[in-house]
Amino acid sequence: MADDPGEINVAGFTHAWMRRVEQLIGNSDRKLDKTIAILPRHETRISRMEHSFGMIKFDMTNVDGHMVTFTTDTLKLVGKIDTLNEKIDGLDSRVAGIKGKLG
Repeated sequence: MADDPGEINVAGFTHAWMRRVEQLIGNSDRKLDKTIAILPRHETRISRMEHSFGMIKFDMTNVDGHMVTFTTDTLKLVGKIDTLNEKIDGLDSRVAGIKGKLG
């Protein structure tokens, strides 16, 4: 039976297939090892990005608070300017009345 060429081809194919499977498993193990080695670096980068985004969110909250404060202060100033303009208009009409009496 050992002289049958079909048996030799099957055995050769089986050994080649087993070598290929071992090679693929070995490559997968190396790829897995590389992936496991790379993951901590990516986790570090992701945690840095999360920290940066948190700081940006904090800064935007502060900017929002300042904008509300500035808007409120501006509206108060506009109200005061309107009040002063009304007083000036009243004084102008009094001055015009006095000029009319004198003139």
